[in-house]
Amino acid sequence: PSAIGEAEVSVGAAELGIAESGTIVYFARAAVEEAAIFASKTHISILNLERILESPSELEREAESALARGLSVFLLTGPSCTADVEGEIIRGVHGSQNLHVILLEEV
Repeated sequence: PSAIGEAEVSVGAAELGIAESGTIVYFARAAVEEAAIFASKTHISILNLERILESPSELEREAESALARGLSVFLLTGPSCTADVEGEIIRGVHGSQNLHVILLEEV
């Protein structure tokens, strides 16, 4: 593909995971990193098991540190989902249609 938005698959190393909600957390330094997370049809996240938090409340300190360093913080909890006026469900309107997570014991 000639542009990020045309990619079928993207792969990223997630900073954190949140067990309670199944959320993947990314910190991004540049707009191209942000686009790569959301623009492909399928996104694969690689996450170290040691970087999984139990609940969203544990994220505050990590997020504040990232923001202080000028990074953006992104939370992904599966594909977006919306419905049109007729109630038809549409997935992946804002971001990837598919999200896969690979958990590693050691990174």
